[in-house]
Amino acid sequence: MNLIESLLGLLTKENKPLHVGEVMGLWKLMLTFEHGRTMVTAFLNHTADAELKRLMESYLSDFAEPWVKRLAEFMKNEGIQLPSAGAHKPKANESEIPTGAKFTDAEIATFLTAKARAGTGIVQEAILECMNYRLAQMLMELEVASYRQAFVLRETAEKRGWVQRPPTWHGRSRPQAD
Repeated sequence: MNLIESLLGLLTKENKPLHVGEVMGLWKLMLTFEHGRTMVTAFLNHTADAELKRLMESYLSDFAEPWVKRLAEFMKNEGIQLPSAGAHKPKANESEIPTGAKFTDAEIATFLTAKARAGTGIVQEAILECMNYRLAQMLMELEVASYRQAFVLRETAEKRGWVQRPPTWHGRSRPQAD
């Protein structure tokens, strides 16, 4: 059976009750989103760069907020207690943050890129745990949205020089056979 047949089989099966692995996956996703929202809100205070601010505001309004709402609704409907969201950071003036305490735009972009990669991994792990087709379908939609978000961030970070590109690898020389 190939991957597509396996995924189609999952999505056409009856809707099974959630198991503990699926619940844990939802919890990890919610905590990841909540942590991401807190960090992005704080990072908005650290930059004056309009493009980076736009990316972070878009992350919050177009990605994180709708998905937190959707996941929370799903969890509540399944009787799952939501994890604590924690406090969001208040708005501050970036020019008042001391230089030694202030994150640079490159540091912010690097953190956001790493967080995006970690988030897609958590989504993939949750999908692999799924036996409930409604949850699997929702998580597959989240995975696509996560990749879209990560690629936009990476393209911008690369264009702005915020990404440290690894050296080009040309391979090792192989000894010639006699």
